[in-house]
Amino acid sequence: MAPTFEQIDSEVKKIRNYVFHDLELIVKQQTGGNYAAIAIMLCACDLFARLIYCRRDEGWRFVVDYMGKIDANYVKIGKTLYDALRHGIVHSYETKKVRIGNRLIDFGISWREKQHFSVDSEKSRIHINVPAIHSDLTQAFEAYVEDLKKNGQLRDNFRNMLRKDAETAPKDESEKRALLAFFNSASRE
Repeated sequence: MAPTFEQIDSEVKKIRNYVFHDLELIVKQQTGGNYAAIAIMLCACDLFARLIYCRRDEGWRFVVDYMGKIDANYVKIGKTLYDALRHGIVHSYETKKVRIGNRLIDFGISWREKQHFSVDSEKSRIHINVPAIHSDLTQAFEAYVEDLKKNGQLRDNFRNMLRKDAETAPKDESEKRALLAFFNSASRE
């Protein structure tokens, strides 16, 4: 049986506070933090998608399905945008370029200067505005929360994925011994 929204509300609030509090600390700055903000936002999309669809590596689906309700451009290019920004920034601290034939398209991260989804044809660049994408993500998350209130299956997914992802195991026997050794030495201190 699916939990009521009230039964998961404290976890929803915790996620909201963790993700959006950290983002606020970055976004409220006058300059800087472009890549850090985008990385947190798109990693948050991974979390939200995991809670909704019960699968890993589908953050793009939250971008398309939920952020796409805020701005249709996410529906049109969300998969590629997600890949170029999330995987580019997280894995190489640079946005990936998008190759279409002989053309390379770049996503430029703008703090406040450039309009969201504006185009610089000379540089073959689409601008992503940090405060704008932050606002879109916030609205998309709140739309998801509203869906949680109405949809028992979503609440069940939310609870089950949080439980499933709450633990890990040592990656090998030597790490298991090393982890336990922390507590053996701590009890002697």
